[in-house]
Amino acid sequence: MNVSQIINASDPHRVAEIYCSHYGPDDGWGNVESVLKFRTTLNNSIGVDEGDGMVVLISSRKDDGDERIDVSGRDAEATNWAIEFEPWGRWKLLPVVCEGVTLNLDEIATHLYYEMTYAGWPEQALERYNQIVDAADAVQRDFS
Repeated sequence: MNVSQIINASDPHRVAEIYCSHYGPDDGWGNVESVLKFRTTLNNSIGVDEGDGMVVLISSRKDDGDERIDVSGRDAEATNWAIEFEPWGRWKLLPVVCEGVTLNLDEIATHLYYEMTYAGWPEQALERYNQIVDAADAVQRDFS
């Protein structure tokens, strides 16, 4: 299955629940509305298939002694690379490979959602979000 198929087949309520348990609710993305907005935005993006053998790799790795799920890209030469700054159109058509981990569809969707929204919101949405956060910070400073 590719990223888009997994996201569309997942349960948004369950993805939000898993997201909060793994990543915490404090970042503002761990709710059903954000998951649904993400799904809609992903579905509206134009898919780009470069036919270069890239896959999305989901694996487990140790980070400061804690085991965590890692989402990265892997090219045809088996080189891993960070994909959080890749356009969503590139992500959406990539096949997903789980290596060394057993996850259900909603868990896979949750980790994809986290990685893609970490730094991957479409440029216009990310720019608007940053403007709103900056404005809120300015208001808070004015009242402090």
